[in-house]
Amino acid sequence: VVGWILLDQWGPLLTNRFFSGFINMPEQLSLNFCPAADWGHSATRDTDIYTYETVWRSTFEKNPARATFWTPVYFDEVAKEWMASCVTPGDVGQRWVMSAGQDVAVADLIRRTVGDRTTGTWNLIIDQQRNLIAHPKLSERIAQAGGNLQIGQLHDPTLTAMVDTVLSTTGTAVVESRDGSAFLGVTRINGPGGDFITVQPKALLVSHAAAAARTILLLGTGSLIIELLVVAFILRRQIAEPIRSFVAATDQVSRGDFAIRLDHRREDELGRLA
Repeated sequence: VVGWILLDQWGPLLTNRFFSGFINMPEQLSLNFCPAADWGHSATRDTDIYTYETVWRSTFEKNPARATFWTPVYFDEVAKEWMASCVTPGDVGQRWVMSAGQDVAVADLIRRTVGDRTTGTWNLIIDQQRNLIAHPKLSERIAQAGGNLQIGQLHDPTLTAMVDTVLSTTGTAVVESRDGSAFLGVTRINGPGGDFITVQPKALLVSHAAAAARTILLLGTGSLIIELLVVAFILRRQIAEPIRSFVAATDQVSRGDFAIRLDHRREDELGRLA
């Protein structure tokens, strides 16, 4: 009853970004909040929840550390979806009483991965077994393989070289592909594992860099012209005009005209000269 109340209250939050939320109990009890599928309706008296990895991996025997764990990608017969689950076992004292978890649909992961990109770049996800989990142009083949599409089955040397490069790196990094055609932004996906890769073609980066360089050059040239105009204005007002007045005064003196008016209040060399 407590589990039902919890899922009734927290279910909408659990499924806001995930496929479903659930609570399993060792007495063959499974509570599910899943707007997209009715798992309970398909259960029979012969259904054994211990055949599910979300349950048997929650036992003390399989999980003595009582740690949160992720399942590999699997196919849910009821939901008709490939998914991975995150599960946390809960104990009272030394007794396992429940496991709470959420399901992440691979289709959602692929949709978010493929859609979240900059124009000209593309994303993919691979796991440590060299399976292709998400790719913008291979979604149907991935769905048919259920998240177990081996890179080698594609016979794509460029993609294979990218995967080899990624698997040889550790942590978050930006590396150059072996054929030199692209830069690969790589980060490890916490939880189910695997690598999230953003492919940035060099030609695209060069075009962006050239556009940025042109913009900087134009701005720099414009700024330089403005600075030169300002300097010319200052020189004319502060130096050229006073010198012209001195030359005019000299001509007056040479003609015997001593009615000269010069600005001698300036506190610089031109003031002293005046």
